[in-house]
Amino acid sequence: MNENTVLKTYRPETAQPPRTFEKWEVTFAVLSILGGYLFVRFFPAYRQSLYAGLLVIGMYIFAGKFLKKSNVVDKKIFLLTAFVLSACIFINGGGDMTDLCFLAAVALWPVYIYFSFNPSGEWNYFFTDAFKALAVMPFASFFALFSAIKGANKTEKKPYRTVLTIAAGLIVSIIPCSIIISLLSYDSLFGQMMEGFWGVVGAEILYRVFVFIISIPCTLYIFGTFISAKDNKKAGVLSHENCEVFSAGMKFSPLALSLSAALPVLGVYALFFFSQKELYLCAFSGVLPAGYTYAVYAREGFFELCTVCAINAGILILLHLITKADSEGKRTALKVLNLAFIAATLILMATAFSKLYLYISVYGMTVKRLNAGWFLIVLTLCFIASGIKQFYGKLNLVKAVVLVVAIAFCLLAISCPNARIASYNVANYLGGRLERVDIEQLCYLGESAVPAMVRLAQEGKDALGDSYYQLNGFLQNISQEISEKKGLGELSLPLILARDALRKGGYPR
Repeated sequence: MNENTVLKTYRPETAQPPRTFEKWEVTFAVLSILGGYLFVRFFPAYRQSLYAGLLVIGMYIFAGKFLKKSNVVDKKIFLLTAFVLSACIFINGGGDMTDLCFLAAVALWPVYIYFSFNPSGEWNYFFTDAFKALAVMPFASFFALFSAIKGANKTEKKPYRTVLTIAAGLIVSIIPCSIIISLLSYDSLFGQMMEGFWGVVGAEILYRVFVFIISIPCTLYIFGTFISAKDNKKAGVLSHENCEVFSAGMKFSPLALSLSAALPVLGVYALFFFSQKELYLCAFSGVLPAGYTYAVYAREGFFELCTVCAINAGILILLHLITKADSEGKRTALKVLNLAFIAATLILMATAFSKLYLYISVYGMTVKRLNAGWFLIVLTLCFIASGIKQFYGKLNLVKAVVLVVAIAFCLLAISCPNARIASYNVANYLGGRLERVDIEQLCYLGESAVPAMVRLAQEGKDALGDSYYQLNGFLQNISQEISEKKGLGELSLPLILARDALRKGGYPR
């Protein structure tokens, strides 16, 4: 082997040319900067719910426009879900549900982009695809925005680059300007002038700059999501083919092993149902067992039952992943085993739900009790879908579960839970079905509870006793707070209804 051969063998590979960005991609990069800034600006969403909802709608509308430029058909189901969630932000107006809807809509955006560029239609891999869209794809092109801005219109005018360069220069100038101003403030006249400027403008400018700086990661995430999906980066990561190979390799357990491990668990359930049948069946009849209070009976075992139901869900998934069923007889036996676990779980969930219903009927509704009931209903529907799958093999169980959870969450959010809780408690207290109503808990529900609280103050004054003054004081305070909310971004449906209820109730008094 001569010297020339050696040199040819070890010659480094030619570097790949840098990616060039089209003009509309640069426009998308600039909009990503705006989107990242607005996300940080409007979170938490309950503070400016109207603007937060409009931001969500804008994110999806602009993404749809740029998807069309890429000759990609967007996924309408994600658009529909996002618009419902944005409406829920306005409907709830404040509290945890508003932020949950906002975060759900924002988290759905990368999934919407990914599925639009990868329209495989394989619902069986929805969760792996969603994880890839959220946690892998954005970071594959995390710093692409800098390249897009740097290379914008190299042969033409450079408006985007010029504007961003000026903005960067202004941000850098803050540090030397602050130092110089502090030194020159030895002059009393100049110091007073700077104090007046800082009090009016300076603090707001500093806040905006701070928001912009911490929004930079959000900006990079947004643009990286789109570019990675468009360029189909990380195509081999969590691909459907790899998932199929992994799934096939997971099926190592013979049916006999799975049956011998699962049947004792079913035996424990059978013994439990037999030994506790009289005690737990009381929940369905609404009769309190001897020696129990409503609080003790309803709480005893509730969380344990919910935990067992969740464990059963894991057992069913594990049986599906690891059990080898390579003949019709084995598949039938596995289906029977699955149905036995599903039936046992449904009984446990029905018992837990009946105990929860009994507790609510005596002590009223709270946010935690409503969420627990929602969780039980959703889990029940998922187990029912799993049972249907055993008889109707064509049912796509992953799609059914995703749709159940999405629809159930949207229905919960669109109902404005805080308003429903307040209305339930007040109506049942005034109707004599609840012995007492928790004023502090109603106050915690915020503006959504105001119409129900005004009704309580008007119709339950005599029954409330001293609690009436606590209620009246809260309504006076919230009336003052609402009168100070004049910004358009703070507008929401609960705020509109609260203002109307307070006006009709004669507040402030």
